[in-house]
Amino acid sequence: MMSQKSEAKNSVVASFFSLMDFYRPRFVIMENVRGLAIYDQGLVLQLVLNALVCMGYQVAYSVLQAGHYGVPQSWKRLIIIAVAPGELLLLFPEPTYVCADPHFSGPHFPRVTLSRWTVDPSGGEMPAGAPHRCITVWDVISDLPETAVQIQGGSADGLEAVPYASQPISHLQQSWYRKEVRKNDPLEDHMVRKVNLL
Repeated sequence: MMSQKSEAKNSVVASFFSLMDFYRPRFVIMENVRGLAIYDQGLVLQLVLNALVCMGYQVAYSVLQAGHYGVPQSWKRLIIIAVAPGELLLLFPEPTYVCADPHFSGPHFPRVTLSRWTVDPSGGEMPAGAPHRCITVWDVISDLPETAVQIQGGSADGLEAVPYASQPISHLQQSWYRKEVRKNDPLEDHMVRKVNLL
């Protein structure tokens, strides 16, 4: 027996297909949790793919890891692409970031293949000339002060602008986040909630 929450989620998928059948878009991208690919031994995914094919769409699907595309976290999602007849079926982008962290592998990612290079995420060496290493949260936040403003009782107690904790440390900070920031510009609107010890 299916829970109310599961029934509601399944009705969203049915409603999505109903809208697709009515509007007949040329291109459709569906994103869902990766568990859908293996739920009920893959039967749910098979039903989704069959419904799209029965509507006349060309279909491709894959479980993609956001960290392989420059997102600083492990985030695996099922992506389904449906393309109307006569249109060119899109290919999934090739990963551009490689990480040896085991969180970036799993049953759907035993290996990451990058055109001429194959990198083993479980700890194999990265061949010379391979794409970028994965971006970590530290690459993003390492130049931020530990605590800037503590919010107590809904109001901000502290300064609106504080100095960065350091000069840009990572390549990401230098080339993206602080590219337009002058050397002594302060960090603005960096508020940190006060955390209880318990």
